[in-house]
Amino acid sequence: MKNALAKFKKIFGGQLDLTDKHLFRNLIVFTLPIVLLTTLQLIYTEADQIVVNYYGGGYKSFVAVSANNPLINLLIGLFVGIAVGANIVIAKARGAGDKEKAERSIQSAILLSIIFGGAAGILGFFVSPYLLDLMKVDPEVKPLATTYLRVYFIGLPFLMIFNYGSSALRALGDSKRPLYVLIICGLLNVGLNFLFVIPCQLDVLGVALATIICEFFQAVLVIVFLVHNKKSFARFHIRKFFSWHGTELREILWAGIPAGAQSLVFTLSNVFIQTFVNGFGLTATAGNSASMQAEAFIYTMMNGFSVAVVSITAQNYGAKNERNLRRILWYSMGTVAVLGLAVGLIFTLLRSQLISIFLNERSVDNAAELAEAKDYGMRRLTLVCMTYFLCGIMDTEAAYCRGLGHTTTPTLIALFGACIFRIVFMETLFRFVPFFHKIEWIWATWTMSWLITDAAYWIVIPRYRKKAFAEIARDSSIS
Repeated sequence: MKNALAKFKKIFGGQLDLTDKHLFRNLIVFTLPIVLLTTLQLIYTEADQIVVNYYGGGYKSFVAVSANNPLINLLIGLFVGIAVGANIVIAKARGAGDKEKAERSIQSAILLSIIFGGAAGILGFFVSPYLLDLMKVDPEVKPLATTYLRVYFIGLPFLMIFNYGSSALRALGDSKRPLYVLIICGLLNVGLNFLFVIPCQLDVLGVALATIICEFFQAVLVIVFLVHNKKSFARFHIRKFFSWHGTELREILWAGIPAGAQSLVFTLSNVFIQTFVNGFGLTATAGNSASMQAEAFIYTMMNGFSVAVVSITAQNYGAKNERNLRRILWYSMGTVAVLGLAVGLIFTLLRSQLISIFLNERSVDNAAELAEAKDYGMRRLTLVCMTYFLCGIMDTEAAYCRGLGHTTTPTLIALFGACIFRIVFMETLFRFVPFFHKIEWIWATWTMSWLITDAAYWIVIPRYRKKAFAEIARDSSIS
């Protein structure tokens, strides 16, 4: 019994050694908390929209909050993408057994989170109305959308600290404590949503305030875990809070900026496409937003594997473990494909029920508008869900390349496969050919771009694998 408990604790407690022989088990055990974390993040974010929809200002408040999602995702994707650089540098140091470098990298990552979060928060607060104008947000909901976005920007530094701190913990093999932080703070977020919206009647402002309060506590707790981490391979030291380590900062930025740029490229293309969706009217915007909220659950399930693959690949590359480097890509791609297809099918079958969670007669006075918005949502969900696994494969391929130290290539592939393709399609065929001037073709650009990028990675992945194995063989012969 004691042996069984010890084995359970070794597998499911503390930090995992991602370089040992139990690769598939480690992939699942390490990824599960990441998937739960990102899913809970999504649930808590969507709680903002649901609470204002049902108990606040209703339909228009829902659209006002959801209209901000592409812009918020753009900024978070850019700066959290740079956190991938911290993950790579710390994980590689962990695999190589270099404790001092790992700790310098953790200090540098937290410093960057403060700098980026503060700068983006201040800038975003003042330019929020202009960003919403660029998005062509409906004038009826723009004042509410501006309120939500400005308050959200105030909390951005806290969100960055949490995300960079979580990335550092995952690089060390600990994907569980970021989940614990989110569970605690997420429950607080939901409670504050109801408090601020129902008794206080703050509507959109209330859910925005609840969000930044919880982000503050997330930042504090993740720092506490990094500091009080005595059994960990590396720790964060408060007395060195503003330490500047030029080498590690450069390495994090060198690895992370391309990852942030890739997120920016995808989000910019989504923002660009959203302007065309908005052109079909408020009901199309609402239906499209409701569908995207539902689809996001599929994405978070699969994206957890790409987050895990970065850490696992980088650790094994640092440890020169050729066996695990050969297998991790196939294990993760296969799991993502099966999971994406299964969940996509379930979501397609339950499309009416899922859309009704976000669009309900209790929040819309006009029954005809509600029916039209729900129809848009169900049509999009049907079209996109069954191909979402292609997005998961794409992210896994990008993560594998980054873990091997090739961070620029995924950005270039994303630039051409997603951003440029989508812009060219919308500005040519959609705009000038009547056959393509349907909202379904807007939605189809997601699937088409995923296919293009999936195929493009296999031009470079075999070469990168060969280069990594040659380096491992050369180092082994020298030692």
